[in-house]
Amino acid sequence: WAPVIFVAIYAVAPVFFLPGLPLTLLAGLLFGPVAGVAWAITGATIGATISFLIARYLVRDWVARRIAGTRMAGLYERAEREGWKLVAVTRLIPLFPFNLLNYAFGITAVPLGHYAITSFICMLPACVAYVVFGSSLPDVLAGRISPKLIIGIGLIVLLNVVIMVVRKRKAVAR
Repeated sequence: WAPVIFVAIYAVAPVFFLPGLPLTLLAGLLFGPVAGVAWAITGATIGATISFLIARYLVRDWVARRIAGTRMAGLYERAEREGWKLVAVTRLIPLFPFNLLNYAFGITAVPLGHYAITSFICMLPACVAYVVFGSSLPDVLAGRISPKLIIGIGLIVLLNVVIMVVRKRKAVAR
């Protein structure tokens, strides 16, 4: 039952704006790198989708007021034109908090299927990096440097370098 309970907890966390990173690390610690990625990405995607659906059908006005006047306000107009591409960019390059993005995309015209599939695919690189790192924590606590630790740190560094390069290119393009 551990995977089912874990996925359920992870699926509820974004609804209440709880951070996903500790859960992603925990997935690696509890389930190892392969199963950990499977359970973490499943929970993260379900949680993002639940938040999206809550915004779309229950709290649209509240979310619209919450993001009004912020940088996220332009998200609505861009989502009309760019749809899944905007979801991809915001998932790959975290300029905005993921949990708020889940709700913000819910008030846009992005189709649910596009949102869920793109979120799954584009959250996967960071999920892999942090789950692999999380799976190495027992070795770290035992004072050992394991291949999982080196791979996990390498993936996290690579992910952050890519994010910095994209942000820099985006700033230069403006």
